[in-house]
Amino acid sequence: MGALLLVVFLLGFVPMWWKSRECSSSLSEAERQLNPARMQNTLASAANDVRRGDYESARQSASDFFTSVRAETDRGDASALSLAQREGVQPLLTQRDEIITLLALNLTGYRSVFGGCEGQPNPLAGLLPPDDEWRVK
Repeated sequence: MGALLLVVFLLGFVPMWWKSRECSSSLSEAERQLNPARMQNTLASAANDVRRGDYESARQSASDFFTSVRAETDRGDASALSLAQREGVQPLLTQRDEIITLLALNLTGYRSVFGGCEGQPNPLAGLLPPDDEWRVK
């Protein structure tokens, strides 16, 4: 009798467990694909804040950006970033403290880092790939 109850329980439990596992896997993949878009949005927010002269918000957004980039690069092969992209952001990560400090000091001359000055090259250009390269293939 006990064995029959166990079999009936497992017949109901296993399909639900399997479905839960599939949903969890799908959610993990969706979050992995969403991370690069979040990073781009955070960086764009920091750039917009610098252009408006809101350096405290820019500092917070830049800090969030660097934190998310570091977390994504630390994921290694599980990252949504390719090896070339992970290597490409390393020079940017070495400037993290300098950028955040300058934003905290409200140094208006640092706008060019976020592309706020016309006619000057943007040091962040090329460190993050264009939108179509972030998509998981």
